Amino acid sequence: MKKLLHRSMAFLVVFGLCLTTWAQDRLITGKVTSSADNSVLPGVSIVVKGTSKGTTTDASGEFKVNAPSNAVLIFSYIGYIRQEVKVGSGNTLNVSLENDENILNEVVVTALGVKQEKRALGYAVQEVKGQDLLDSQRDNFMMGLQGRVAGLQMTPTSGTAGGSAVIQLRGAGSIGNSNQPLYVVDGLPISNNTFAQGALVSDRPNRDMDYQNRAADINPNDIETVTILKGPEAAALYGIEAANGAIVITTKKGGTGRGKITYNGSLSVRDVYRFPEGQTTYGRGFNGVFNPNNFSYFGGEVSQIGEGGGKVYDNVGNFFQQGLRQSHNVTVEGGSEKATYRLSTSYISDKGVVPTNQMDQINIRLTGVGQITKNLRATTSFNYIGTNNLQPLRSAQGFLIGMLAFPF
Repeated sequence: MKKLLHRSMAFLVVFGLCLTTWAQDRLITGKVTSSADNSVLPGVSIVVKGTSKGTTTDASGEFKVNAPSNAVLIFSYIGYIRQEVKVGSGNTLNVSLENDENILNEVVVTALGVKQEKRALGYAVQEVKGQDLLDSQRDNFMMGLQGRVAGLQMTPTSGTAGGSAVIQLRGAGSIGNSNQPLYVVDGLPISNNTFAQGALVSDRPNRDMDYQNRAADINPNDIETVTILKGPEAAALYGIEAANGAIVITTKKGGTGRGKITYNGSLSVRDVYRFPEGQTTYGRGFNGVFNPNNFSYFGGEVSQIGEGGGKVYDNVGNFFQQGLRQSHNVTVEGGSEKATYRLSTSYISDKGVVPTNQMDQINIRLTGVGQITKNLRATTSFNYIGTNNLQPLRSAQGFLIGMLAFPF
C-alpha cells in the first residue's frame, strides 16, 4: 500500500511538471506594419530571443509563433530598425517597425536641387561626398574626383599654382565644340569657361596662358555632395548644354542648435625633384667649332669652353623655387527648427614652383534657410569670390624654351 502511494505521488508530480511546461508555451499571433504609412510588411523575421525558434510574416504581415509569457521576440527587416518586444500576458501582439534613416535616406540631387531616392531613379548616378574631396587636399578640388567616378577623365593643363583642369565624361564627343560637362550649383547652372581655356580636342597642346576654372572658385569646405550625371540623363534634365554630362554640386546649409565656430587649415610645401633632360656636352656652333651666333648645338665641347673663360650655368636647377600653399577656413553656423544660418570664410595663398606664379583667393559665403510654412521654405545665399592669379607663359612662348637654351 505504501509503495502504491509513492507511485501515485510520483505520477502526480511528473504530470504537474508537464502541465506547467505546457502552460508556459502559448500561441502568439499578430501583425507587423510600417510606422511610416501603416502598410503591412511581409517577410519580417521573428525570433524568440535566446533560442533558435522563430517564424516570418506572411503576405498580409501576420505571424504565429509559440513562446512563453516571459519571452522576448526580436523583429528584424531590411530597411527598418530592429525591435525587441516582450510577449507579456496577451495572446495578440501587433508591432510597428520604424524606417532606418541611414539606409532609406540614400538620396541624390537631380535637376533644380530636387532630392530623390537613388533607388527610385531610372538611370545611374554617382555621388561623391564633399568631405572626400576636402580630404584629397588637391590644389583644384575638382581633381579630387579622379578615380572616384567611372568614365570621368581628369587632365590638369599645367602644374602651376591656380592652373585649370579639363574634365570629360565618357571621352570627347566633339572636335570643334566644347566637351566639358555642365556645372550646376544648388540647382543653378554656372559657366566654367575662362580666358584662353576651353575643352576642345584640338585646343589643348599650345595655349600660351592658363587660368583656373570657375568651378574651382567654390570653397571645397562649402560642398556637401557632388553628383555626376552622364550623357542623355543629364541632357534630359538640363537641356542641350548638358549633352556632355552634368556635375551637380550641393552646398552645405546651417545646422540647428547653438551657434558654433569651426576652423580648419592646411600647409604644404612643394619642390621639383625631376627636371627636364637636355644635352650639356656641346655648346653652340657647327662642326665642333664654337660660335655663339649659331643656334645649332654641334659646336665645341662645353668643358673646353669653360676652360677658356666661359661659365656653365645650371639653368634648369636654378630656375625653379620652393612652392608653398596654405589655406584657412572659418565657419560659423547655427539656428533653430524654423531658420538656420551658415557663414564661411576661406583664404588660400598658393606660391608655385615657377617664379612669379602666385594665386591668392578670398571666398566668403553666407547662406540662410527659413521654414516659412509647412510646405514653403526659402533659401538665400550670398557668395563673394576674389582671385588674384598670376600665371607664367606656356607652350612655344613659355619659360621652358628660354630655360633650356644653353647660356653661350
